[in-house]
Amino acid sequence: MAIQCFVVHWCLDQSSLNNGSKEEYKVISWLHNALVCNVKDLVLILRPDNGAFLDAVDFTLPPSLLCSTSLEFLMIHGINKVPSFSSIGFSSLKFLILSVVRILESFSDWAL
Repeated sequence: MAIQCFVVHWCLDQSSLNNGSKEEYKVISWLHNALVCNVKDLVLILRPDNGAFLDAVDFTLPPSLLCSTSLEFLMIHGINKVPSFSSIGFSSLKFLILSVVRILESFSDWAL
């Protein structure tokens, strides 16, 4: 079943993220399931459990997100680790919005 839009707005317990928390697993599972359903628009907003909107959490994007062929709109907020897309890229991405993220220098190589 295809879905148009999937939004995750979640506060993650920072103290358990480095230990493979159940919350992180849930978010990754939701993202994976949305991608299996060929989601076109994905909004991922993560915040630390203290509720601070301008703080990022240590969260790694799942590889399935980076390989999506259906994703056209992606908004990411509050992730401390956005990997390089240079070797993967997005084949169908039309809009990318990033806020409160830390990106690597080679991040934009995929867009060239």
